[in-house]
Amino acid sequence: MARTGTSERAERRRQGSAAGFTLIELLVVLVVLALGAGAAVALIGRGTDTAAARGAAWDIAAALRTSRARAIRDNVETVFVLDVRNRTFKGSGAAGNLPEALTLTLVGAATERIDRDVGGIRFYADGSSTGGRITVASGEREYRVGVDWLTGQVTVAD
Repeated sequence: MARTGTSERAERRRQGSAAGFTLIELLVVLVVLALGAGAAVALIGRGTDTAAARGAAWDIAAALRTSRARAIRDNVETVFVLDVRNRTFKGSGAAGNLPEALTLTLVGAATERIDRDVGGIRFYADGSSTGGRITVASGEREYRVGVDWLTGQVTVAD
């Protein structure tokens, strides 16, 4: 008779422990989920910054191309101006504001420098230009918008 009681108790213990999760198991699952969620948020945030930098670079390139096209079409000189401090640009018929999170640099001809933070790239009626390079960066991601001085061609590289 003692044997029967002991085996029933052991059987009940086995069933009870198999029927649910321990507190430690639940905590481990919650920690793993929290780490996964944190990693996902970090990746999404980095992707947003990259998209902003890429979009800004392509906006600048479009304004540069518009300025070059107008110079050729109207047979006049046009100037694209970038204000690094205020994060604004202005070309022929195109202007825009750039996000605060971006780092901007402008390398161009000294004759087109207005001050330390403002400079331009001039396009001539034959399509040539004073040339230059604008760098748009967000974190480690960097896009370079280049203007060839001889042809005036605008390129975007990452």
